[in-house]
Amino acid sequence: MSKEKKSVLRAILDDVYQSKTFDEAFAITEKLLTESKLHDNEKRVMILNAKGCVTLPRLQQYLTNSWLKYENLGVINRRDSY
Repeated sequence: MSKEKKSVLRAILDDVYQSKTFDEAFAITEKLLTESKLHDNEKRVMILNAKGCVTLPRLQQYLTNSWLKYENLGVINRRDSY
């Protein structure tokens, strides 16, 4: 039985969407990004951007968009839609 590999962004999303407050969601985001194997510059930028979101829905949107971009599902990456 093989377990599907999940990106750190997907793991963060699962927890953030269950959070009740921005502070709780940001703490989860910061902790999981800090522990991840992402490059230090990427971690720093993502944490700064997440902190700037200020509200829970905006943080959820930012992380969702980041995950979609990582999975090459972002609008900019979809050149076949022209």
